[in-house]
Amino acid sequence: AGAFKPISQGEEFGEDSEVRKRQYKRLIDAATEIGIEQEWASRKGLRATPRGYGYGRYIKLHDTIVWFGVNVDQFEQTGETPLWVDYYSVRDEDREQVQESLGARNASWVPVSLKRDVEYSEMLDGVVESLKQIADVIHQTRSHSA
Repeated sequence: AGAFKPISQGEEFGEDSEVRKRQYKRLIDAATEIGIEQEWASRKGLRATPRGYGYGRYIKLHDTIVWFGVNVDQFEQTGETPLWVDYYSVRDEDREQVQESLGARNASWVPVSLKRDVEYSEMLDGVVESLKQIADVIHQTRSHSA
């Protein structure tokens, strides 16, 4: 009953939707906290801001504000992962480089890797690693163009 149950492409949240939503909220918040501890993320002055397609929060990755959370729409379109970063605040002239460096297919959305069939701690470590990679690419892109 306490296990993390990821959603699969085409699968509805169903009867256990509240449990799954709480689990993803916990995962997003925990990954954010680790980023804060490691000093490459911040939520100072920012807050959790759910959108129509899922729970998420605004955070700073280095000095860039992004939205990090569940995007069911992107998941359904791509089948990649339910977790996404919206890097909308990256300057237009830097977006293409960020997109290319991260292998993102969309002009402002990048997938956050989510390991499946692993323990929660390993899943969390993978999300943190993916989020840090995104943070570093955005930071490097902005640093080179400044």
